[in-house]
Amino acid sequence: MNTDSEKPNFVVISLEDIQNFDFESLLSKATNYDGSTYLCRTCQNYEKEFVKEAKDAYANHNQLKQTICELLAGLCSLNFNLDNKNPFDRLPYQRTITPDQIRKEYIDILEEAVFGINDSELQARVADVVWTLRKNKYKVGELAVTAYLKTALALEDPEHWVESANRIQRALQISIQLGKTTGMYSDVITHIESLLDRLNGDDPLWFSNRLMKFLLENRQGDPEKYIALTEKIAKAAENLHDWRRAEEYWLLQAKWHILNKDLNKSKDSEQKAAKTHIAAANDYINEQNPQYGFASNELKKAIESLRRTNAPSEYIKELHVKLLDYQSKDNNYETFSLSEDISPLVHFSTSTVEGKSLRESILILGQLVAPSS
Repeated sequence: MNTDSEKPNFVVISLEDIQNFDFESLLSKATNYDGSTYLCRTCQNYEKEFVKEAKDAYANHNQLKQTICELLAGLCSLNFNLDNKNPFDRLPYQRTITPDQIRKEYIDILEEAVFGINDSELQARVADVVWTLRKNKYKVGELAVTAYLKTALALEDPEHWVESANRIQRALQISIQLGKTTGMYSDVITHIESLLDRLNGDDPLWFSNRLMKFLLENRQGDPEKYIALTEKIAKAAENLHDWRRAEEYWLLQAKWHILNKDLNKSKDSEQKAAKTHIAAANDYINEQNPQYGFASNELKKAIESLRRTNAPSEYIKELHVKLLDYQSKDNNYETFSLSEDISPLVHFSTSTVEGKSLRESILILGQLVAPSS
């Protein structure tokens, strides 16, 4: 998408021009970068089709169609930055537009045209851009929430969960901006809880984790219900020796206990999270060639976490004695003590994104940073 300074020749677009544009014929051609069509109805893939169509229109001297396709390609190129006040930001390695670079005349048209767009993914993006620029357009904001929930449902998948979760998060953000007393906010919370019910803790990665964090951040949801759910997921992860995932869900359970005003049980959950590091250490020791360095690192994490939760001092002393024993058997202890070996994290990250596309891998890895608390 060209900026005003780069494209002085302004092409007028009317509401009728947008209404007569055959979106579905174009968007139905969308595929993922690997050519697959599963969960392909995303703005990233739409951008490619609009760019192709704009080039064809240019070759055929169809300036109006070229302009419409360039405009929509620009909208679809916007990058989600959901942890920032500005929900759309430039990627550091791409030259993309920002909403405030779009001509006011085009935003005026899109503000009306958005209600006639049938594709929920594209409708959500257009409505969101208008809402981002014009916070007084409440109907457009409400439309953005509704459309985001629709496209989140269409993209819903327990394994390929990031795209759906991002749209739910954005719907939640806009609903809060509209006001928590509006029906939009309650609609999003209901959507999240219904999805958690459907998943029932059986999703293999981090979908339920992310959804429960949305609820916790807004102090929504029944703590007793989600205390039981997090325990189910944590224990299932432990049975699979998936200690990182088990730790995350025990920590989530601790937060639900806090919301339930039970600090003692919250500490119990935090100690269960800490003990996942002990279990991980045991796995390293039980290998055919014991990995004392990795085991030592896990025990150090366990000891630090147990100290924070005021675990019995005798228990911590026992672990410390074991830690010293492991360190004495680690031939690389001096080197290891100076720098943290990230091999386990590399292995975990590689296995998590195996078989995924580059974009999906980047999105998934972006969610794997453990919270500091």
